[in-house]
Amino acid sequence: MQVLHELWRRRRASWPPLPSRLHDGRLPAIRRASFLNKHLRIGLAANDGGAHTQELLEAFVVAKAWLGVEASYVWENDERDPKAAVQAARRLADSGVPIVVGHLSAAAAVAAVPVYAARNMAFIAPATSHPHLNPRGWPGVLRAFGTDGRTARSMVTIAPPGEHPAICFERQAYSQALAAELRQRLEAAGHAPAVVEIADDTGLAALPSTVSTLYIAGIHEFCADVARGVRKQGLDCTISVGDDCYTPSFVERAVEAAEGCRISTQILSALLSENGDAPVQGYLPTSVIALTVALQAIALFPELNGAELGKAMRARSWNTPYGSVTFDEDGNLRGLSAISFIVDKGAIRHFRGAPA
Repeated sequence: MQVLHELWRRRRASWPPLPSRLHDGRLPAIRRASFLNKHLRIGLAANDGGAHTQELLEAFVVAKAWLGVEASYVWENDERDPKAAVQAARRLADSGVPIVVGHLSAAAAVAAVPVYAARNMAFIAPATSHPHLNPRGWPGVLRAFGTDGRTARSMVTIAPPGEHPAICFERQAYSQALAAELRQRLEAAGHAPAVVEIADDTGLAALPSTVSTLYIAGIHEFCADVARGVRKQGLDCTISVGDDCYTPSFVERAVEAAEGCRISTQILSALLSENGDAPVQGYLPTSVIALTVALQAIALFPELNGAELGKAMRARSWNTPYGSVTFDEDGNLRGLSAISFIVDKGAIRHFRGAPA
């Protein structure tokens, strides 16, 4: 528990501390187990230097300290790119690690899954919401996050479309999938949104000047740049963005254009205070959960690999710093709540105007 708070104190002063009601109850059976005296080894994959990559690395320290185990990781840079992710996954498979946590980019995660399936390795995605993460339902894959469908519903709920809604996206897996979910939801409600792909600065010119609400589907860098471009053009519209923008890095990059932006993400109920507030942690909590479960799983079931290890992780509950968690039959983490936020005076605050 002390490690959690110590790590958080090192982060930006504007970020609030971790909630005091995190659980400190480890599983006694695991703590007593003799096989925890051996060194545990897992794989981590993300892009070097990414805004969310540090959260994954911090999560490893938290999970290791909270469990009280000796562990190390093999690191591979997936560059947030499908081809690089395939190569990274192959190198991790060659390293002999039984399980991998990471691939924070949807494009990287989707590309890596077939490699892990072919090599019979388990994989937990702590940040990927892509609906086709595991299209063949391979049991070795688990997701410690929500899905784009739920994010899209929240984005529309907290920012009603108005008369002239618009969606903008870039040619990237996460962006395209979320844009498709947004379009489907808006059209089902009787709206005809303008849908604009933005490849460079000239793409913003395709946005109608009458846009009432703009839904930006993409990673936080893209969303911040579009928000700045929209405000520079003088468009006075509500802006709604997704889970990758649930980080101070979005506000820092968008600067004044972030003000008033609505942010939708999915939060563990254990992180919410009684008044609905939650610390802005990006993908740190879900990464902590993924890594805590992964380390316990390979300690408890050292003889299992890939599909069998995935089935074992789905079949039981797991103690984590955020309480006990379980996964459903599809390998998705249970207990997530869709929560809305707004950028107010440069800070990301809980949005109480229209709960998701």
